[in-house]
Amino acid sequence: MLRAARLLVVLTALSGAAGAAYAQRRECLDPGKTLEAIAQHRLVRPGDALSTAAFASKAEALSAKLCRWDNGFKYEITLLRRDGKVIRAYVDAASGLPVDP
Repeated sequence: MLRAARLLVVLTALSGAAGAAYAQRRECLDPGKTLEAIAQHRLVRPGDALSTAAFASKAEALSAKLCRWDNGFKYEITLLRRDGKVIRAYVDAASGLPVDP
């Protein structure tokens, strides 16, 4: 019984650490910080990222947010496909090219 309790504590700690690692990996910026980051790092503008993602996915762009991922910036784009499904696409903010998350 004690062994099972220890195992549960270890598994709980590991799952918390994995969640914390993901939280550190991606940080989305508010609109003010987005404008600051675009100017400071010479990033692609959100409208251009929206257009790129919409064209690549053949979907209607709904919104974009700039996020810092592992020392780089990516736009997370929300799109609406013709079948009504909402999807996400990612655009590298430095190059303006579609990327995987």
